[in-house]
Amino acid sequence: MVEILVSPGFGAGWSSWSEGSVALFALGYRPLIDAIKRGEAIWTESDERNYSLSLRDDAAPFVPSHPAMRQFYADLKARFGEDDSYFYPGGARDLSVKTIDDDCLFRINEYDGNESVEVMSADNFIPASAIASAQKSAA
Repeated sequence: MVEILVSPGFGAGWSSWSEGSVALFALGYRPLIDAIKRGEAIWTESDERNYSLSLRDDAAPFVPSHPAMRQFYADLKARFGEDDSYFYPGGARDLSVKTIDDDCLFRINEYDGNESVEVMSADNFIPASAIASAQKSAA
């Protein structure tokens, strides 16, 4: 089993608002997963306000209040460099931990910031071979 971060609230997604390696990094970031599982609030109203203020040209850089969020940004920058480490934290306020089988195929669906996990299975994906078999038997 593997644990991932998903933001089910509306407004902004978590990993779905990034791409490639950055999205994968955010999706499975262990220190945030552990903090959420301990019931810690990793994003506060103060973080929301300070992040918004940090977007002004003359503002000081944003520093999250929770240590795991600070570590997330430090690790993100160390891994991807200054140019590729931008990450919008809007989905942090609603983050939850989901557990999925480590050998499954899945994707994160997002609508207006609301993220959900879709696991590929025979129930929700149709193998092309099923169509080919149906066509052969109908012929």
